[in-house]
Amino acid sequence: MKLKGYIACIVAGATIGWAVTADANPLPTFELPSIYDANHMITSADFQEGVVYFDFWATWCAPCLISMPLYTEMYKKYKDEGLRFVAINLDDPKIDALEFIEDFELDFIIPFDPAASTMESFGVIGMPTSYLVKDGEIIFTHVGFRSGDIDTITHEIEAALHPQGLSHLFENTPGL
Repeated sequence: MKLKGYIACIVAGATIGWAVTADANPLPTFELPSIYDANHMITSADFQEGVVYFDFWATWCAPCLISMPLYTEMYKKYKDEGLRFVAINLDDPKIDALEFIEDFELDFIIPFDPAASTMESFGVIGMPTSYLVKDGEIIFTHVGFRSGDIDTITHEIEAALHPQGLSHLFENTPGL
């Protein structure tokens, strides 16, 4: 993978959050049940078009608990612009995740993966790890989470949703 950019946060010699913008890599193939209904399968084929933010999370992961409310706000802001959000949950038992989802009113697609079978195919190296996917290609990866990371993530999502910047707002405006 050729790196286009790298951002790291170092505190007491330990990296707690970093983001990489890289040449696009294909979205790994997966098939997982919905956390709400084990008979409803969520697959990578469902996300080959558009902009999708994937996040691996669990209730035992402290940074995940910080990120989810911020992701909820971000998703509400961008869902009408086409952003989809997939929060792959790794909890076992499932009840821990379901209680958290109810308490924080998460409105995401939530596949359930207590065996963490998808982590290796995605290349997850820390929790939480997130991937921004556009048209079936991973275009941005973020590992760890601190509150300030939401600005970097939001910038990448905006760029993916509106690659031409604000010019698309004026395309059909007469006289411009």
